[in-house]
Amino acid sequence: MPEAKVLTDCELIFRFDTEYPLQVQEKDSLLFLTSRKSDKCITVINKNTKSVSQKFANRGMGPNDAIDPEFIVNNS
Repeated sequence: MPEAKVLTDCELIFRFDTEYPLQVQEKDSLLFLTSRKSDKCITVINKNTKSVSQKFANRGMGPNDAIDPEFIVNNS
């Protein structure tokens, strides 16, 4: 498991008005979030531009849908 990052300054990167993130993973300048209150399960936010880069993984129980994705951490 990766070592926890201690935050010293508070900076608003993105405001969530309708989504409730459950998990966050950071990779380079990107944040990967899973949420339940969205049609798409995964949101990618660019920390440099402070904007959504992409949303994907349709929520549902049909073909090509995702129910509740979870991140697998690979630090290599």
